[in-house]
Amino acid sequence: MLSCSTVAFDGYDVAVAIKEIGKIGFDGIELGFIEGYVGNFSDGLFGDESARTVEAVLRSTGLSCSAVSGHIDLACDDAIERAALRLRFAAQVGSPRLITNAAVRSNGEAFFRNMESIIREAERSKVIVCLENPGNGIENVIDDGLSAVGVLKRIGHPLVRMNYDFANTASHAPASSTAHFQTEQDFRHILPWLEQLHLKDVRRTPGGDFEYPALGEGCIDFRTVFLTLAESAARPNLSLEIPVRLRRHPDGSPYRLPGPVAIEKIIGILGRSFDYVQSLFAETR
Repeated sequence: MLSCSTVAFDGYDVAVAIKEIGKIGFDGIELGFIEGYVGNFSDGLFGDESARTVEAVLRSTGLSCSAVSGHIDLACDDAIERAALRLRFAAQVGSPRLITNAAVRSNGEAFFRNMESIIREAERSKVIVCLENPGNGIENVIDDGLSAVGVLKRIGHPLVRMNYDFANTASHAPASSTAHFQTEQDFRHILPWLEQLHLKDVRRTPGGDFEYPALGEGCIDFRTVFLTLAESAARPNLSLEIPVRLRRHPDGSPYRLPGPVAIEKIIGILGRSFDYVQSLFAETR
């Protein structure tokens, strides 16, 4: 399945995002309710009323929800309750996956303790918890594919897997340029645990900030990624996550442009990205 995240439409109603994604030709949507990525964020986005709204729009478009992005630090005191809220919401909208970061590295043991309860809620909801490598430059329990291997082995549960984000590796360790850290090779480490890939390209602005262009217009070698997948047994869901309005400072800390990006520009970026992925499918299958 080829999905597209609604984060591209930050500043627009979620119904608009879903309908526009469907028009481009994607198979499904990823709901991007991520604090710092979208405006007017609150945990109320994961309530019953929001779920009913999403369900109705999905029915009208014929699309499915492939994932819910609802990132939190899973070591926080209220992480179990907040994760449970998100897992129940994911189940309500028919999503098989919840995407979140793990935890800051200094709270690693609290993360593993909390995961015991979170896994029980995942079992009740029948939703896979996908841990994602972050991009904010703060040391995490999972910083990249290599560090994820030990974490996933220690947890050892089929409902805890990996969502790998290629572009995040660039901003997460900005001192290591893509010339020194090859994300296209790093993700090979987690192929046995790979549930979903965030297809997100990245490039540096003249001022050194990170921005997210259409796929194929940044520094990630997606051709190598697709060739690796074709040669492996991994069959992850593929989801375009292009936060058009988001930027990151050189240290990885995020900020948003002051106003919504023109919807025509968003559609153009997603359309070019969709076409690029289709060309990679044709070349590597």
